[in-house]
Amino acid sequence: MRDTGSDFGRLEELLRGSKVYIPPPPPKREPTSEYKALMARLRREEELRVYERMTNPPAPMETFTQKFPASIVACAGGLWVVARWWSTPARLALSMGGSLLVGVAEVVVYLGYVRRVGEAKGKAKGLKEVKEIVNTWVVGGPDYGNDTMDSAVPITGNHDAEENSTRRRKIQT
Repeated sequence: MRDTGSDFGRLEELLRGSKVYIPPPPPKREPTSEYKALMARLRREEELRVYERMTNPPAPMETFTQKFPASIVACAGGLWVVARWWSTPARLALSMGGSLLVGVAEVVVYLGYVRRVGEAKGKAKGLKEVKEIVNTWVVGGPDYGNDTMDSAVPITGNHDAEENSTRRRKIQT
């Protein structure tokens, strides 16, 4: 090795133990009053939107079976496959007619259900429910520490031979 005549040594020796200087980030600026007002307004609006969604939830998303009733589609597909030896216009007419018949049947059944539910609600409004305590039991009896059912003591009450339950509900018309 040749000596270059430098008293400082090699570059490796000079850089040993040194680190790269990274200046600290500049301090964060204080937000302006306009920014603070905007953020406060946006927070209030979001709170109102959240409250509105909580009190009036949006209607649930419509599913595929609600949009396209599966029984109608299944009927059309089944009739199409069963009549595979028929001509295309005849198959189409059969599938459409069968689907229409199933759709009408579903509407009739649903309207009957709605009518019966309405009648039942009307009848239920006229009925008054009366609750009456038939019999009461105290578990443990005189010696409170005993947890067995053998020491249960009946308290006076109306005894009905037909009813074995502790409470009974009567509907008066």
